[in-house]
Amino acid sequence: MARQTKAKAGDSRAQVEKKAASGTVRRRKAAERHPATQGGKRICTPEERHRMICEQAYFLAERRGFQEGAALDDWLEAEAIVDAVNISRAGMEGRGNDT
Repeated sequence: MARQTKAKAGDSRAQVEKKAASGTVRRRKAAERHPATQGGKRICTPEERHRMICEQAYFLAERRGFQEGAALDDWLEAEAIVDAVNISRAGMEGRGNDT
């Protein structure tokens, strides 16, 4: 499939709508693969995930003594931690309470 590009001034309305729709489909498919979703079922909203990552990154930075130059590392580690917790939580919810 050819890669869709951004709408240009000379594009017809149909071309613009087709490009917009293809972007929506790509974003939706990417969201289904995102760690905050499990099999299309949302574990948390993007806003909740962002808040959790912010908090976790702060705690990681605090533990490092707020070293300069480590913000990106803290953020990436926080993303990994939050996503792992969310995936684990989704697995627990998927099992039910019959144990």
